[in-house]
Amino acid sequence: PGQRTELALMAQVVATGAPLDTQRPRLSVCFVLDASGSMKGTPLAQVQQSVHALLDLLAPTDKVSVVAFSQQASVVAEPAELSADAKRQIRRRVEAIHADGQTNLSGGLLLGQQSLGARRDHERQVIVLLSDGEANQGVTAAAGLEELAAKMRPDISVTTLGYGAKHNPDVLAAVARGGAGQYWFIPDPTEAKVEFARAVGAQGDIVAEAVELIFAPGDAVEIVELIGARPRLSKEGLVLPLPDLREGAERVAVARVLVDAPREPQELDA
Repeated sequence: PGQRTELALMAQVVATGAPLDTQRPRLSVCFVLDASGSMKGTPLAQVQQSVHALLDLLAPTDKVSVVAFSQQASVVAEPAELSADAKRQIRRRVEAIHADGQTNLSGGLLLGQQSLGARRDHERQVIVLLSDGEANQGVTAAAGLEELAAKMRPDISVTTLGYGAKHNPDVLAAVARGGAGQYWFIPDPTEAKVEFARAVGAQGDIVAEAVELIFAPGDAVEIVELIGARPRLSKEGLVLPLPDLREGAERVAVARVLVDAPREPQELDA
């Protein structure tokens, strides 16, 4: 009684309900490929192999574009519905990519966003970043790249796939977190069917999107930190964006809080 005590607060969010789209929505996907010097050899070959596999998971009515980046970002394939001819053309152009130069990851993301254009009704837009995450040009810090991806929400979700033994999981996870997507390390594209399907195909059973969890403490409570999270401050409190959620999906947020206990037993407005 009368003392300041540190406690842990856990907030659990579970998604229930019908999908936002009664049928699988049309997808507009931009593959953003890392063609910098650190991807030379096996990592780039695995990226190219991954694009081949990802294309096979999409429908002919889905739109696909491809962006590659090193010092600068460039469009490899303009957005187009994935007809058989378009798929063959994309594969040829991706196979022709060579690795060289610095890693302007932020430039690749921004051009990917530009490539997708305005979101149409009943369409889901996805950027799939295939990279080692070793950004050394443009925005390089994980926090800055996370913020960049977050600004694309709610229209665009960003999923990241990591390549190479020396890939940077912190950067790739931060980009996925900001873009309300997921991050996976891909040591072998031939064994990554589940990851690839989730990267581009798990968009039809979303039951909640643009989800935000707000921590608004009462007078006797101080939030020390949200563990492992980067919330933003608003007049309502600390706002933690959550990924788009599928039926039954669960997210947990944990905060360290300081509580000023009253001298007499009573309920606190926390």
